[in-house]
Amino acid sequence: MIKSNELRRGNLLHDAELVPPKQKLLKVTVIAEKGIRAKRPQADETGDVAVPYGALKGIKLTGEILDGIPNKSIIYLSKYSIICTRYLKGISFNDLKDEDIKILFVHNLQNIFFALKGEELKIKM
Repeated sequence: MIKSNELRRGNLLHDAELVPPKQKLLKVTVIAEKGIRAKRPQADETGDVAVPYGALKGIKLTGEILDGIPNKSIIYLSKYSIICTRYLKGISFNDLKDEDIKILFVHNLQNIFFALKGEELKIKM
């Protein structure tokens, strides 16, 4: 289950209570004690919806999603590299050999990118 300390405003998630392909994309707007409020960017709905933490699901980071990141091959940030290719995704610590951290979900990549670079990661989904 996703917890509040894993999230930031703007994170992209799925509503796990909706079965694919009806699973709707959520963009976090408010993080609260029992759940989030979120917009559904691909829907015609206006306003936020309330979603409990138990109904949230991370979006698996795939090659297709990485194709939607401009200039995605490697992002260098001083001693860190965020490696985003179709086949390899993770953080490489340039001063440590074989110490990469794998990134499995879109919201994890968004959070790490923001923490290291101080700006939002642009992703087309």
